[in-house]
Amino acid sequence: MVVSRKTSRIIFLSILLFLPFSHHIYAQEIGLEKIVITTDYYPPYYNKSGAGLGGDIYRAAFAEVGIVVEFKAFPINRALKVFLDGTVDAHSPGDLFIHGDDREKINWTTSFKVVAGWVFYVPNQKRIELNTLADLKGYRLGTTIHSPNIETYRQYELDIHNVQTPLKLVKMTKAGRFDFFETSHLTNLLLVKSLFPNEWHNFDFVPSMLLGASLAFVKDNVKSQQFKQLYDKGFDIIKQNGKYLQIHEAYWGENNVPKDVLPDELKQFGVEQVDVKLFHSFNRDENGKILR
Repeated sequence: MVVSRKTSRIIFLSILLFLPFSHHIYAQEIGLEKIVITTDYYPPYYNKSGAGLGGDIYRAAFAEVGIVVEFKAFPINRALKVFLDGTVDAHSPGDLFIHGDDREKINWTTSFKVVAGWVFYVPNQKRIELNTLADLKGYRLGTTIHSPNIETYRQYELDIHNVQTPLKLVKMTKAGRFDFFETSHLTNLLLVKSLFPNEWHNFDFVPSMLLGASLAFVKDNVKSQQFKQLYDKGFDIIKQNGKYLQIHEAYWGENNVPKDVLPDELKQFGVEQVDVKLFHSFNRDENGKILR
């Protein structure tokens, strides 16, 4: 018997209603009630108040273990400083921007995955075929100032232009200042929907890599490590009880979450190809979440 994705999802969520509650951890027993997480600003994963897909995952996971989450959004360099010196308890996107000896000071849990790639504004043109980074030579590439790929682009001698936010990247590419820009698939879809809703079919996304965004903790900080233990437990719970999948669906749409962004145990509920037309059919709040 072949079970459809929709039927499989219903069975999965129904079974989870009967999971025992015994896994819930009362963090107050060890004196922990609130965690402070520093992030950068990269909608729709998190904005300055922590709202977004990433923020929703952290809140949901910590709620399962009785912890309240407070977010503090800083520029990357300052965020890393206050994280590594213990001023805050954890950092996201975690290890993505931590290099050299500092990586030895932390451990992390990969919490969600991001389909990264390049976006071309190509009205009434065919999809651009790319096989290697060398194919990008001769084009003007827009990136954010802390792109993890800047050094790689320089090795290929690409024409790089750095700006502060993904919002500027979309606007400047549309205006002809760049030939293409680097961003995540979800970020691109939501920014185009917000800025140029009638032209979504003219923005061509070419996937390049899958990035893991993590929640990082300092190894020699006892409190930080206690939070990591609690987070890992809560994170496992939301993957089991359906909340993790529901958070992704709140941004991508039901039956429209790319399987690449889901953990192995949930990939059966993902799709090979995002239905962009379906994605743009939903009404959303200011953070990109679908209005129900």
